Amino acid sequence: SGEKGKFGLTTTQILRVVKKLEQVDMLDCLQLLHFHIGSQIPSTSLLTDGVGEAAQIYCELVRLGAQMRVIDIGGGLGIDYDGSKSSESDISVGYTLEDYASAVVQAIRFVCDRRSIKHPILCSESGRAIVSHHSVLIFEAVSTSSYESPTMSAVGFQYLADSLSDEARADYVNLYSAAIRADYE
Repeated sequence: SGEKGKFGLTTTQILRVVKKLEQVDMLDCLQLLHFHIGSQIPSTSLLTDGVGEAAQIYCELVRLGAQMRVIDIGGGLGIDYDGSKSSESDISVGYTLEDYASAVVQAIRFVCDRRSIKHPILCSESGRAIVSHHSVLIFEAVSTSSYESPTMSAVGFQYLADSLSDEARADYVNLYSAAIRADYE
């Protein structure tokens, strides 16, 4: 989000949304500010700056009449991939999970207290931190044995495929297409 963000609304667009919600008497329905701060933020000082900016927007929405209750932070929580614990690296971070949480809470508290705004409920969607230590192992089979497995009906397969998340479905399509092409690279 932000003026140079890859996705989300700019501040000008947010103000347009507020105006439209006011026009249809639905500004009270605006209760959550979600933003994506970026991936792999290496230091809490950068994190504090970004979260503080979002807290300013949150407070301004409250001032404009929105019934704001929640700030939902996407991204930001980095992973120390190389073990260096360095905030100067693209593959490490110089903070712990506790440092991250403290920086987020303090940045929002500071802005809200200064503007006399009730503290919001905080949510964090830190996907990279959740899945980074997991992996997929793909290998070429060197031999096979015969096994009669039950076949799945087309309806059963479609049910499973439909229940996949968009990302999982995209991964399945990519892997299936590569297997059809015998592209194992």
